[in-house]
Amino acid sequence: MKVYLAGPINHMSLCGDLGRIFPQAFRDWVLKQSWYEKVNKVWEKVFNWREPISYIKIDRHDSWSVDYTIAQIMVPLLKQLRDTTHGYPSEFISEADENGCPIDDSGAGKWKEVINKMIWSMESIVKWGNGEEIEDYYTQEYQDKVQEGCELMGKYFQNLWD
Repeated sequence: MKVYLAGPINHMSLCGDLGRIFPQAFRDWVLKQSWYEKVNKVWEKVFNWREPISYIKIDRHDSWSVDYTIAQIMVPLLKQLRDTTHGYPSEFISEADENGCPIDDSGAGKWKEVINKMIWSMESIVKWGNGEEIEDYYTQEYQDKVQEGCELMGKYFQNLWD
């Protein structure tokens, strides 16, 4: 399998980019100039030329064990999400103020526990797919734990973003 996913295009504009460097007064002055529109069009063509390109090539062996293939991709993604996440699903908010903002941060800990269960399940699938010996693999308790992580993955799939 080969995967190349392009990130989102960062649309740039002359005024927006100058605003990061120069004070607001200068930015306002630039917007009033007669040459601004012409220069901005050139600026946008130079910096916004690329189209997002995504390329995914699925080899035949990738579908022999789709769970293993997906688990290999999900383990590093989930670990990065767990380590860099800034938010969590609203159902983990135990107490909120009048604006709906969480009062405490206990939801973040609960969300990381859920992500850890997903990671554990995906790692177990990868280990099994790699032929590693896993103690208790054939026990119902072990299989239930793997299934729990997979079900959490399905339940929170649309919450796997930061």
